[in-house]
Amino acid sequence: MSVFVRFTLRLVVGAFLALLPRAEAATFADEVARLATPLVDASGQNATRSVGLVVMVVTDQGTRTFGFGARSAGGASPPDGDTFFQVGSISKTFTGLLLAAQIESSGGTLLPSTPVNALLAPDLRMPGFGTQPVTVAQLATHYGGLPQFPNNMTGPAFYPAQGYTRAQLATYLSGFTLSAAPGSAYEYSNTGSGLLALALGDRAGLAPYSALLAAQLTGPLGMSSTGLNEAPFTNDIATRLAQGYRSNGTALVPMAISDMGVLEGAGEIISTGNDMAKFLRVLAGLAPFPVAGAVERATAPRAPGATGTMTGYGLDIYTLTSGVQQWEKAGLVAGYTAYIAFRRQPGTAVAVLSNRAQHQSVTSVAREILSLLTPPTLSVEPVAPGSMRVTFPAAARLAYEVQTSPNLSDWSAFTTVTNTAETPATLTVDVPMTPPSSFVRLRY
Repeated sequence: MSVFVRFTLRLVVGAFLALLPRAEAATFADEVARLATPLVDASGQNATRSVGLVVMVVTDQGTRTFGFGARSAGGASPPDGDTFFQVGSISKTFTGLLLAAQIESSGGTLLPSTPVNALLAPDLRMPGFGTQPVTVAQLATHYGGLPQFPNNMTGPAFYPAQGYTRAQLATYLSGFTLSAAPGSAYEYSNTGSGLLALALGDRAGLAPYSALLAAQLTGPLGMSSTGLNEAPFTNDIATRLAQGYRSNGTALVPMAISDMGVLEGAGEIISTGNDMAKFLRVLAGLAPFPVAGAVERATAPRAPGATGTMTGYGLDIYTLTSGVQQWEKAGLVAGYTAYIAFRRQPGTAVAVLSNRAQHQSVTSVAREILSLLTPPTLSVEPVAPGSMRVTFPAAARLAYEVQTSPNLSDWSAFTTVTNTAETPATLTVDVPMTPPSSFVRLRY
């Protein structure tokens, strides 16, 4: 978390405090632009960059949108909060929340330990390991023992799951053998996430996945601009869709929207920045979800995930060196990359949507922007010529780094302030300023 404050020696206390909100807003926008601008080239001539990019920033103060580049190569208009992007595996986060909501609203008839076969219609059977069945929670956390993709897909390069059917999945599962007990090892699986989505739809009597999504998640949250790669949705969004691209190493190649077939619950969702902001407000605890307890269940750490993480229901969970818990999820498909990152104490979130595949740079940008979000209150007081006193609220057992800069680009650490108490406290630090002006920020 950071806040930027500009201190000019000639300002008196009253004028300084009066100017602070306006100065802070401008410098935050400058920082977002500094981080995001190097990732885009609206001309489409740079194969290492994206043509367009949207950054959504969510706090308790509202939602801010930042657009860069263009929706298609050579275009003049940057994408905005109403521009459509495919979000890939962030679809798993939607599916995870759907599972949590069905558990919480079931009155105890659906549990994390419920075998997935108890939800699936008889045409789909997930094999177990001896007498041990695969459970719904194991599929949501990638502990179901299924591989990344089934081996009987026949889609073209870059779209391997295109047209993959329920019957093909049934055939695959009928010949599949688990190599170890479910729950024994983490193995990231589109197959498992797609199967879980089908099971939730079977239980609710809602198919395809788009019907389940609309009835139990996007509809209640007012996310009318979120759907799947199916008509009439794709026809309706054509004029606002960011063209997707992939890099072949020397040039950007236009790509179609990805089709995940019957595994769509693992990675096919298409959405806008504005709709993703609504979703993130719920995940970050800034807005309610219709099913009480669902978000808390979906975001709870369940088991070790990829290196250095815990896994929730379709989420990666990090504990930063400062003690802050941060949730993240990446989405990569043939022509798009998306990344979400959020915190729940305090509720803050960032989404970065790019119309270039394999654009991993959005990860660091999303994380950096999230770390720059402003604390809820801040007091700044000049205490002597060339010095200021910064007082800010600190959550329990968090470390804050105070950094200074002469130009908003070259930052250096001044000191670290740590709240060692079990309860939140107010921390104060005196920071010397270098004439004629300087900037300070707090990060955790």
